[in-house]
Parts: sequence; structure tokens; C-alpha cells
Amino acid sequence: MKYKIVSPENLSEGEIASWRDLISVDGRYVSPYFQPDYCQIVGQARNDISVILAEDDKAGLVGVFPFQSSGVGLRLARPIGAPFTDYNGPILKQGFAHIASDMLSYAKVSVYSFSGFPITGDAIDANTDEEIDIAKVDPELLSFGMSVRNKTRAFVADLSIGYADYLESRRSEFPKHFKKSRRLWRQAEKEAGKLEIQFHEPSEEALNTLIDWKREQFVRTGLHDVLGPQWSRDMLKKCFSAQSENFAGVLTTLRCDGNLMAAEFGVRSGDLLHGWVSGYNIEYHSYSPGMLLQTRLLEEASKAGVKTADLGIGAEHYKKYYASYQRPVSQGVLSATGLTGAVRGLGGEIWNHIEAAPLGPVSNFAGKLRRRLDVILSVEQTMAGRRQGIIQAFKK
Repeated sequence: MKYKIVSPENLSEGEIASWRDLISVDGRYVSPYFQPDYCQIVGQARNDISVILAEDDKAGLVGVFPFQSSGVGLRLARPIGAPFTDYNGPILKQGFAHIASDMLSYAKVSVYSFSGFPITGDAIDANTDEEIDIAKVDPELLSFGMSVRNKTRAFVADLSIGYADYLESRRSEFPKHFKKSRRLWRQAEKEAGKLEIQFHEPSEEALNTLIDWKREQFVRTGLHDVLGPQWSRDMLKKCFSAQSENFAGVLTTLRCDGNLMAAEFGVRSGDLLHGWVSGYNIEYHSYSPGMLLQTRLLEEASKAGVKTADLGIGAEHYKKYYASYQRPVSQGVLSATGLTGAVRGLGGEIWNHIEAAPLGPVSNFAGKLRRRLDVILSVEQTMAGRRQGIIQAFKK
């Protein structure tokens, strides 16, 4: 096995083509986040992005492992663009899961902390809350040297059946929700003004407004402002400007008499759209603008040729209404081969057990603290930013 480390901008055309071939044959990697285009954009916004390539003499390129360094001397790594990248982890050809830890060792990385590794490319029922058994879903996953902290689900809308049939399937499942959506739309037009939705409005001004809304939301809710660092805003704007078949930014807007009411920014790869950043004008909160946008967004996306709309992970309270099925994903750490990786991995295992143990407030605190600190250390590149974020986290 031959390993190589390159920066995103130094990937050759042949390596990019082989990367695309690798993700095209495995359903786990059907996401804009696994495209080389996304890696290169993040690499333009941050200077700590590297890519490990693994090539087999017979099979060619069998592994691609993009990662983001977590600080000098720590030998820790995170997903590129963390904490924004919903799906992440090593991209591996079937039958080569065992090389993931070796790839980290080659890069002198002890532990890689992942937050959204797809367990399988297969769909699971939209309404099930059954526990996911990783060993049954993907036995190969266990040979990684991977410690799974949590298993969760992403919500996906299947528009390939046509929007009319898709909508009918959702309405039959949740009639009250869609009835409320229609009522609020009529009410908003009667009281506030004419509503208009546009699938990808090429307006940087609208994108800036959306970013401002999200930052104000972080202040209101006490969450860490992940859009505070300049690199994160630069990354979103570079994604917005990208308009190729393999990777494109999509800004969908809902306007009321020309005024921006709600917006969602997502990324698209072929006929798959992944929702990403959404927000709304609080002056219109009584009309539930996020709900109005979501339903009409999917209709406009279908008209634009989108066949799969990935709604991402979390926020089940509203995504469940639109999901045709779910995709299981995992969170945890992957340790490098060797003693250092084993020690780091053991530390992750101990923390996992604390979170999973029936210790009431202690377990809850451990989980919340880890998630908050992970976000801070991922997004803040300066010691001052990390220090301030950690102080605010403990105050919270």
C-alpha cells in the first residue's frame, strides 16, 4: 500500500477523477461533503487542511482521508470544515476499511474525531426509533479501530417519485402539519403581503442577511457563534459561488412583498441537495416562516431536477414531517495504529462510558461539555478565540 499526503490545492486532475470514481460506487459517500470540490473550498478558507491518499498496486486509489488539524503538537484531527460538515470521515473502497488507522499513523495523527460517518448507504424506515446495531449494519466498520460514541439518523426526502406523490405521502402521514402550513401561507399573504419563493437566488446580499440572522440566533440562544471566525463566512461564500455539476451552492429565499422573510443555504451535487444553514426574519415569526419555506423549497427543488433532499441530522421535531426515510450515521473517534493511538482511543472510550452511564446530571453534563468544547476547538483557530469560547461555555 502506498500512502501520500497532499494539500487540497495540490491534488492532480487524475487524483480528483479517481476520488470521484471512489465515491460514485458506494452509497455511503453520496453527499456534496465527500466531493473533492468541497475539500478544496475548505482548503482555501483554512490553512490546516490535508488529504491522505492510499493507493493499492492493483486496485488503484482505495482511500481518501481529508482532515483538519487541531493544533500544533496535539496530533489530533477533525473533519474538514468542522463543525459545519454534516457527513465526514475516511472515504474507503469496500474491503479496505482496515487501512484507515494506518492512514492516520502515516500522517502522524493519533486520533481523528468524527461527527457524521455514514454507517451504510441503505435507507431505514422514516418513522422507526429502533436502536441501530452497527455490527449488523456494517461489520467492516468495527475493524477500523473506531470507537463509536453515538449513533443517530439523518432525514431524507425522496423527490424521485415526483413532488405530487411525495407530498401526498407526507400529507397522509402528517395531515395536521401540512394543513397548518397551507393556512399560515394564506394568512401571511392576507396580512403581510405577497409571498414569493426562489430556488437559488444569486444574491450575496441575501446570503449576508442569512448569516447575520444566524449570528443573532447564536447570541439569543447562548450557543457558540460558529460564524464569528472569518474563515467560516469565507467558506460559505466560496460554496455559494461554486456552480458546477459536482458541487454547487443553492440559496433558496422566501420573500414577502420583496422583503426577505426566510432563507436556506444548501449545497448540491448532481440531483442531490443537502440543506445546511437556515434562518428567518423574526418580524414574521407569527407565520412560522421556516415551515413555509421548507415545504415550498422542496417543491421548487423538485422542479429544478433535485431527486433527493437530505435534511441533515438533528431537529427531528420538524424534519420528521418531510422525511421519506432515514440514514444511520455515527459519531466517535478513530485511533491510529500503535501505542499512542491506543492510549488516545482509550481516553475516548472512558469519556464515552461516562456519557452513556446512568449517572444522571453527570452524564448529561459530560455529553454537553464535550459537544460544546468540540465545536469551539473546531471552529476557533486562535488561542484567544478558544479561551474566550471555553470561558463562555463554562459560564453557560
